[in-house]
Amino acid sequence: SPSYYYLALIEMEEGALDTSVVYIRNILTNLKPDYEVKKKTIELAKECSSRLSKKALRLSKQEDYNQAVAHLDIALLLCDSTPFVECSDEVNQAMAEAKYGLYNSYLSVAKTALQHNLKLVEGYLDLAYKYQQDNRSYIITSAEVDSLYVNLLGRYQELAQNYLNEKEYGYALSYSDKSLDLCARLPHLKCDHKLSDTKAEALGE
Repeated sequence: SPSYYYLALIEMEEGALDTSVVYIRNILTNLKPDYEVKKKTIELAKECSSRLSKKALRLSKQEDYNQAVAHLDIALLLCDSTPFVECSDEVNQAMAEAKYGLYNSYLSVAKTALQHNLKLVEGYLDLAYKYQQDNRSYIITSAEVDSLYVNLLGRYQELAQNYLNEKEYGYALSYSDKSLDLCARLPHLKCDHKLSDTKAEALGE
């Protein structure tokens, strides 16, 4: 155990935090360290977790959210599934910041594309919505992505109506279908019943 402890310490000091975590977990999970080694290894685990959190925060500030989450996943592995080690608020707060940053980056792309590439908008909103749903403990509400979905529906409806006015019924039907499909996928948006009226008009009903 002492030799593994020193290997873990050396790896941490050299910045190889992921390797250090492997040694720490091995000591506390598989080996039977004496009291002193166990105590020092638990302290080392806390320090390693803190360094991973600080590194993740720096990465988030550089908008490298995927790498930030990757570092924090290692920290969570250490504190969630290693005996005698608990997750600190520092880890959880850093993860919340990284995950919200990644979520917000999807929303930013969607906002930028709203006037010129609606297919791209829908794709990124779907990514954002799924990410929020998968990470509800960190991103509690879908209000921001829902608001952009409503804007997208408005654009689909506007285009459907414009094409309808120009008697371009095929295009009008296409955009009407897009809006109805979106409403069917996301019933919590509470879509306007007039969407169905536009489709009926496009079909000449």
